[in-house]
This record gives sequence, C-alpha cells and structure tokens, in this order.
Amino acid sequence: ARVLAYADLSGIDSHGSARLPAYVGAIGGGAIAVDGEPSVHSDGGAVALVDGHDLLGHPVTTLAFEEAVSRARRYGIGWVNVRRSSQEIDSEIAIATMNKAVAMKIGPPRSARTG
Repeated sequence: ARVLAYADLSGIDSHGSARLPAYVGAIGGGAIAVDGEPSVHSDGGAVALVDGHDLLGHPVTTLAFEEAVSRARRYGIGWVNVRRSSQEIDSEIAIATMNKAVAMKIGPPRSARTG
C-alpha cells in the first residue's frame, strides 16, 4: 500500500492505486502468489539474487533494494538481481554504492521504469 500511495502522491498514476484491479485479477487468476516470502540466493559477497517466488513485485523489489544497500555498506558496492517477481519484467536490478542507489529494469520494452 505504501508504494502505491507514494506513486499516486508523486503523480505516477499508472503505478499507483489504479493498478489495484489488475493486481486483484492477477491474484485471483493465480498469476501472483499470495503465500510465501521473497528469498535471497546466490550469495556472492557484493552480489546476490532475490527470488520473488511469483509474489507481488513491490515487496520483492524492496527486499532487493535493501539487500543491495546492505551489501554496499559491507563491500562498497551491492548488486542484486531479481527473478520471478510479479512485475511485467524479466529482471529487476538494485545497485547501491556507498553514496548512491539505483534501481533498473531489464526486460522487454513493454513497461517503462518510473521515478
């Protein structure tokens, strides 16, 4: 809810509460999982992989971003890829360095990264 509200308040209506009907439909149709938690795999020091287990993309990407920041604090840089997130993407990447953090989208050109 926090991410949707933030998108609405930031004027990014396409990624805010307007997405709720689509999310409800995807959950009802089984495309988005509702049970479980995202998990961190392939721990490689500054690099990791977050498996979203087909859960809603917001908490999955939040975990990846927090993980990248944590790794940046330890190693000076953190790079975290995401797989199996409900977002319409092939991969989310969160990169953090000691002073900056970046989220990127890699995948088909059907949705643009906002923010």
